[in-house]
Amino acid sequence: MFERFTERARRVIFYSRYEASQFGSTSIETEHFLLGLLREDASLAARFTGNPSANKEIHDDIVAQLTVREKVSTSMDLPLSTECRGILRHSIEEAEWLNHTYIGIEHLFLGVLRVEQSLAARVLGQHGFELNAARAELATHPVSAEQPVSHFPQSSIGGKVLSLNDAAATIPTPDGKRFTELFKHGSLSVEIYAPKEIDPQTLHSRDEAYIVASGSGEFVFAHKRVRFSTGDFLFAPARVPHRFENFTDDLVVWVIFYGPEGGEWA
Repeated sequence: MFERFTERARRVIFYSRYEASQFGSTSIETEHFLLGLLREDASLAARFTGNPSANKEIHDDIVAQLTVREKVSTSMDLPLSTECRGILRHSIEEAEWLNHTYIGIEHLFLGVLRVEQSLAARVLGQHGFELNAARAELATHPVSAEQPVSHFPQSSIGGKVLSLNDAAATIPTPDGKRFTELFKHGSLSVEIYAPKEIDPQTLHSRDEAYIVASGSGEFVFAHKRVRFSTGDFLFAPARVPHRFENFTDDLVVWVIFYGPEGGEWA
């Protein structure tokens, strides 16, 4: 189902799970989904309203209506509610109606508005959001499909030097991303990654290696958990769940993707 979802759209689902866990919910509801959208795109609401405080106002209105229970572990696999599954179905339809080949955060936003009786849609309605107007805005000014951001020239291969200071200076990117592709040659891709508070990454289709440039924490790999610190090397085969947890604020890692889709064991 998620093959056409962009990396940012997949992170929304991760953030939604995180929000649900923080409020002690045993399932991901539409209000958690909307909080995940707002967390991923800090200017999402402002785009439609022209109000730079819109994201915060919507966030605060949702939080005020939720009951906070004992937190649920982020390692639990919280299911999507029926309404949230409806959001995903609607987002696919919205992308098709707009003739988009991908499903991005803008389509998820329209999907939320289509679940009209949900708490998330009601809060958006109270802030002046209307489905047809949002559709018209996206049809006229679509959000660009995600493209890798390169801050270093790719033409000169030999002798390439990527300093940590220069790489880290690219984070966050202008659109708020915490990772940047810095170098690409053949199947080799080198990124810098500096997650903040939580690691929202999703499954990757190629083998991946990490070199910890700074910071420490725990690396969760499938069902294993290991401690890491500056200078350590970590490896995650393609399509194996993994993430960083309980990490320090200064965590920065080099990320190296290589090899074929499906990994070298495919």
